[in-house]
Amino acid sequence: MKLLAFLLIPFTTTACSIFGARTVEEPKYEVILKEKNFEVRKYNRMIIAKTYVEGKYENTSNKAFRIIADYIFGNNIAEKEIAMTAPVMQEPSSEKIAMTAPVVQSPSEKGWYMYFIMPSKYKMENLPKPNNKDVIVEEVSEQTVAVYTYSGFTTQDKLDKYGKELTLWLQEKGYTPVSSIRSARYNHPLTLPFLRTNEVHISVKKHYP
Repeated sequence: MKLLAFLLIPFTTTACSIFGARTVEEPKYEVILKEKNFEVRKYNRMIIAKTYVEGKYENTSNKAFRIIADYIFGNNIAEKEIAMTAPVMQEPSSEKIAMTAPVVQSPSEKGWYMYFIMPSKYKMENLPKPNNKDVIVEEVSEQTVAVYTYSGFTTQDKLDKYGKELTLWLQEKGYTPVSSIRSARYNHPLTLPFLRTNEVHISVKKHYP
């Protein structure tokens, strides 16, 4: 059964349909500010499982995803499956991970961290520990995050473009970025491009006169 589950990873990545429906748990947050495609959100504390892969953004996603998916499909000391969540996120290796959310990815000259957010029912003491030393489990404190939402495919060029737009918007709204950009992807890889939900994330703090 574990082998079958692992072979089905490409079709269960975020447990979302090819028509854009999202059916898995997502991290809870409070919307502080919203304007068109921009938002500022406050995320609660969360636990993530992350791994690091050297290379460019477009070349690291599949390998990183399979390493963490192997962990949640049962390659852990409890031999227990852990439910998939969304989004999947990536961020650059130079940045300390500061939030949870989709599968997330972020840019770096050397490589990228990818992380999955663990289901909210888990605490550090009852989350199965990974057998693979390349998978790291850690707790992330609550934080304020600025977000730009878009559809289609995620590429390094889009991360750069929307990251700049988000940074300019933050300056107008009185927020200071405190991290590099991160990518967040919510959908099954076979989802039609115009039905996909992708985001650029930046951790921020409010600056006052």
